[in-house]
Amino acid sequence: MYKIDILRGFYYMLKVSLIEFVLRIIPESFLFLLAAYVFANKKIEKKLYIISGFIIAISMYFIRLLPIQFGIHSVIGVIIVILVAVNINKIPTSKAISSAVMIIIFEGIFETINLVFIDKVLNLNVQAVLSDSVSKLVYFAPSLIILGCSIGLFNILVNNKKNKIL
Repeated sequence: MYKIDILRGFYYMLKVSLIEFVLRIIPESFLFLLAAYVFANKKIEKKLYIISGFIIAISMYFIRLLPIQFGIHSVIGVIIVILVAVNINKIPTSKAISSAVMIIIFEGIFETINLVFIDKVLNLNVQAVLSDSVSKLVYFAPSLIILGCSIGLFNILVNNKKNKIL
């Protein structure tokens, strides 16, 4: 029974309101792109970064509207991030692929931990949390914040001080 409730919860995660687009998808898109820059140890070109971030965000929004199985949207999203990073931001293909795959794995881990925390620790109805835009934003903000911190930490640990991206 628990497994079915979690799967229904993922379905609700795909539905996106305007507030979720602005406060979740746009920041998430910029983080995905930032990860590509950090992994490639490439200095951010602000204009291209902003344009690319919005292209990814808009693409993600429309992907989530498609009537496809859960998980397929993530694969399509990764492909879009890679294509944008390589073609617009001139990030090497191998770095774009590795960063996109790593970031989607980390995001999945952090969101799963959030989901289990909401269900098991806070004892909240997962479907109720995920069906309300504001609740979803509040309860899943930690995963986005941790994702951003992880990218920043990676930048500090791996890239030397002269070449820091952030």
